[in-house]
Amino acid sequence: DDDRLAEAGQVLAAFQSQPDGPEFAAVLREAEHRRAVAEKAERKRGANVITRERMGYERSFKASAWLPTAITLLCVIIAAQSGTLLHEFPSDFSLLKWLLISDTAMPTVHGQDWSALHAVNAGQVWRLITPAFIHFGPLHLLFNMMWLRDLGGFLQNRFGALYLGSLMVAIAIASNLAQFWWDGPIFGGMSGVNYGLFGFLWMRGKFDRFAGWQLNPAIVQTMMAWFFLCFTPLLPGIANAAHLVGLLVGAGWGYGTARLARRR
Repeated sequence: DDDRLAEAGQVLAAFQSQPDGPEFAAVLREAEHRRAVAEKAERKRGANVITRERMGYERSFKASAWLPTAITLLCVIIAAQSGTLLHEFPSDFSLLKWLLISDTAMPTVHGQDWSALHAVNAGQVWRLITPAFIHFGPLHLLFNMMWLRDLGGFLQNRFGALYLGSLMVAIAIASNLAQFWWDGPIFGGMSGVNYGLFGFLWMRGKFDRFAGWQLNPAIVQTMMAWFFLCFTPLLPGIANAAHLVGLLVGAGWGYGTARLARRR
């Protein structure tokens, strides 16, 4: 203000003579606090408006891509061969016995012995990934493939098929091992991988502000509501360990790469 020019001149002179003075350090801390409060308010405001970043994301969200399409066809073929395309329980285990994480039947108990993965240790390493291709019933298959098409389709179009494939393999291995340890070898489904892809897109879009896109809060709310609902008695027999670990791996990957992108 014009009527405070003399006071401002005195403050400027004091700062030029001693910029490390305690009064200026206190002002710096206060300024940083105000910036943090303003940024938090802006993020909260952005969750309730259609931003240019979110519009850019949603225009590409339904984009198709060849890798999710190929995986969907593979899952449909496996479901048709095993009899789970139209029914919840398989009628033919001739193929599934080669896709489950272990070829040994064992009771469902928490804390499985890792030595039961002797088939993997003998070289059948595909078993660490292939449980994701097994589905039990048409609804299980349908919803998993819908999310794979949307989440995987955007990821491939944004980052490439190799990036998507590498991310899916890492998530599948971690989530399948977690589910085996928690409940044994009889499980399947792409939901653990899908939660990993969701976690990646959520964190990458949130923390990489130069990316030009962000995940719609409605999608985040839907995925997280289903995530917690699956832990209730209303939905028994869900691979919750795979969901949890898949989400953590994907979110960690998304957050870590967002920080690297911001530094670049």
